[in-house]
Amino acid sequence: MSRVLHQASVSSAFSQTTTQAWFILLKLYKTGVTGLPLWFVNNWSNVVVTVPSTITYVAWPFELALPESIEGRPPEVHLKIDNVDRTLIAIIRGQVVPIYAEINLVLSGTPNVVEAGPFTFTMREISYDVETIDATLTYERLYDEAFPAHCMTPHLFPALFGQITPIPGGREGAGGRGGPKYVYARAKKKVGT
Repeated sequence: MSRVLHQASVSSAFSQTTTQAWFILLKLYKTGVTGLPLWFVNNWSNVVVTVPSTITYVAWPFELALPESIEGRPPEVHLKIDNVDRTLIAIIRGQVVPIYAEINLVLSGTPNVVEAGPFTFTMREISYDVETIDATLTYERLYDEAFPAHCMTPHLFPALFGQITPIPGGREGAGGRGGPKYVYARAKKKVGT
């Protein structure tokens, strides 16, 4: 996949020595979860981003293992965060809904300019111990969703199953919800002569 990068990022990537470092900005969030959002940067000191609003990304040791390109399989990113604070463990233990992770790549000299991203993932398969928190970040699994959302049954889609004729005075159909009952006309079989 090709990507358009700024001149400063291209020159820092191809030069033998550079003063620019690549930072990964990580945002963990979910509406209604106490303690979120959290902003982290893989750096020794905090990074302040002022666009679109002022956010301080806290220096935090973490690693990302980028996905392999495997056909027929959605990309997965493996996240490993050092467990240096009990706040994250409390959030993970208390979660009932998936937490989202947003990843942006920026240069140290221009943290307001996003070179790649935002990439939004869902945190799945979270495990932790005394030293680290490991999680698999995946895209929303749309292929697990039923499509179409409804089964094509005569009750839900009567026009698909033939001509429909309401029964006069019938008001107890539609699963007891007060709709009229219907009779489905079928083609009559020809009796052999």
